Amino acid sequence: MKKKILKPKKTTSRAKKVTKKIKTIHVIALVDETGSMQSTKSETILALNAWFKKIHADSVKHKTPGTFTVTKFNSFKTETLVFEKPLTDADVLTPENYQPQHMTPLYDAIGNEIKATKSDADRVLFTIITDGAENYSKKFTREQVFNLIDKKKKKGWQFEFLGANQDSYLTGTVALGTQVAYDYKPHELGKGMTTCYTLTSGAYLFSEPK
Repeated sequence: MKKKILKPKKTTSRAKKVTKKIKTIHVIALVDETGSMQSTKSETILALNAWFKKIHADSVKHKTPGTFTVTKFNSFKTETLVFEKPLTDADVLTPENYQPQHMTPLYDAIGNEIKATKSDADRVLFTIITDGAENYSKKFTREQVFNLIDKKKKKGWQFEFLGANQDSYLTGTVALGTQVAYDYKPHELGKGMTTCYTLTSGAYLFSEPK
């Protein structure tokens, strides 16, 4: 009598595709407050406030809570106006708290801001706005800032460099390693920020990971 060999039943695995939802975002604006920005003071105030209102509106639309930090810098002082607070549609920069003067410690401003950031949000957007080249840093070198940026990029941060009166690709992407660089005309910062947001920032902050 032949033994009946029981063959294991074939099983089919239907693995569900899991999409990781973006739970939180954090947006950092590092704003040049040096003397050369005086001629575009009003435009800078209007552009930055409008940019944050757009991000706030999109965070509500996508049901993705977020926080933001705004830091302004010059060779006299670096001042953080907002530090990792919930996004809002209220004005951040005003004619009273934004007073361009002095020189440009760009490397120090970037290095200090990266070091100060505590957020563990799923997406961190770090935007640098300046119309001048580095000319006053005492603490950080270009290479040190490049390495700091590189480490954060590996953690998923996105760095954007918006520059006027310079080649932003050379100053931002080549010298510092930012993923995005955009040249804006001195009196068209609003247009530049809108373009960057439409092409890169918005997708980075709110598009689901593949």
